[in-house]
Amino acid sequence: MIAILSNINIDPVKDALVKHGRLNLSDIFLAGYNSWASELTDDNSKLAKRQPDIIFLHLDADTFYANTIYSDNFEEDYSNLEMMFKVVQSYINKHPLTRFVISDFVFNPANVFSFLNENSGMSISDFQVSVNKKLKDFARSLPQVYLLGFERFMMLHGYSCVVNDKFWFLGRLKYLQKYLDLLAIELLNLIKAMDGRTKKLLILDLDNTLWGGVVGECGWNNIRLSEDNVGKIYRTFQQNIKLLKNNGVLLAICSKNNFSDVEEVFEKNKMMVLKKDDFIAARINWKNKAENIVNIVDELNIGIDSVVFIDDNIVEQELIRKSLPEVSVPDIMSDIAKINENFLREIVPMFFGRVTLGSSDREKTAQYERNRNRNNVKQSMSFDEFLKKLDIKLNFGVDDESLVARISELTQKTNQFNMTARRYTEAEISEFIKSDRHIVFSLDYEDSFGSEGCVGAAVITIDGAVADIDNIMISCRVIGRNVETDFLKFILKYLSERKIEQVKATFIKTKKNEPAERFYTWNGFISRDGRSFVKQIVKI
Repeated sequence: MIAILSNINIDPVKDALVKHGRLNLSDIFLAGYNSWASELTDDNSKLAKRQPDIIFLHLDADTFYANTIYSDNFEEDYSNLEMMFKVVQSYINKHPLTRFVISDFVFNPANVFSFLNENSGMSISDFQVSVNKKLKDFARSLPQVYLLGFERFMMLHGYSCVVNDKFWFLGRLKYLQKYLDLLAIELLNLIKAMDGRTKKLLILDLDNTLWGGVVGECGWNNIRLSEDNVGKIYRTFQQNIKLLKNNGVLLAICSKNNFSDVEEVFEKNKMMVLKKDDFIAARINWKNKAENIVNIVDELNIGIDSVVFIDDNIVEQELIRKSLPEVSVPDIMSDIAKINENFLREIVPMFFGRVTLGSSDREKTAQYERNRNRNNVKQSMSFDEFLKKLDIKLNFGVDDESLVARISELTQKTNQFNMTARRYTEAEISEFIKSDRHIVFSLDYEDSFGSEGCVGAAVITIDGAVADIDNIMISCRVIGRNVETDFLKFILKYLSERKIEQVKATFIKTKKNEPAERFYTWNGFISRDGRSFVKQIVKI
């Protein structure tokens, strides 16, 4: 359930969430006008009784700080902000699994201080920067709190376009309906990013997509790719894609072309921003593109629903939509001048939004390249020889608070070796680590090809002498090398040392976790129904 709290009237956001998020009205709680503080502080409030999963708190800056900015002598005053922090913190203390999304603050840029804003100490703009800095620091201190960039939203759409004074004075409805719709979409995209429901792979066509023109007709030196005119549009597009790749998105090519023509572009055209090694896979041939996409997905061992495909050809777009309905196929190439605007405003936040970025994300392509190298070696030797060649080193961790974000990400994104497909937020993982009734295990992997960092995790619930494995998940990059078995052995040994006598486990079958279906049986657990498992621990 999502709750909406505000100090102004943003009621239409509720209908927009239903429309764009495919939610039911019962999934959304809308608090009364300007009742946000009482809803959060009263233990018997409607909000407290509903116990929402996510609370969206949007406070209009001019209203929230009316007593400050409209006082006879404007001075920076943070008492309201500190009060809001206390209210949110108090609610989180009582409901630690609830997540907050809080909008940052935007003051009306047209105010009586005019040029004084830039040329004196009486500055609303400086106050806005300072307030938002404190808000960001507050959010960083709590894993349950995320920020929605309302300042960025207003800069993107224009303050005077979004705000309508007539509706504000007549009905306290400050924003036009169109922009409340866009705000709801922004919130939904942020929630997807918070939950880790983002795409992994962007597959791109080449001709009239990464560059203008058809290379087979005009040659590598005459394609439109430059620092001027239309060529600049495509070069900027490549720059944006490169940044996306650096943020952990995998890139691949799927193009109907002669391989040698494309090779010349990458080797000889100095305007190319993207290089061959930026792409984890390429299918440059005259085969059916749906067949090529399936081939890429199989090679990388990822889900077909993790793919976004961009092609300028509407026939190819429709082919993929019909042949591979799980693949997302946006149409952003129909207006050349708006390629980059559409990509940055729609495609990135909708499919590739992120709330955190770690070192492992930045080297995602290198991770898959290492895995490809391992698989190539595997083909030339026996399994035992392969394991010996890898020289695998595992490091097991217990309740490591530094891995909260990564473990949460594993629960959200791991599908093939995921015993129950239960997904957990950072706040939930943090609570498990702090709890005496839970143990959170982690698994770090390294071999002769390099380190993969934290690739596995398990959440265990303790009840006296009985432990219940809530979930075990391991990245598909390392399964099939006895890693999962070694991880379970460590967990059982640790539990034995804790005087645990019996271990229970559950396997919940999904569309994707078939590789894990017999894992517990293979490791000595007993089951009558294929879902619930039990194992007695030999005392050490």
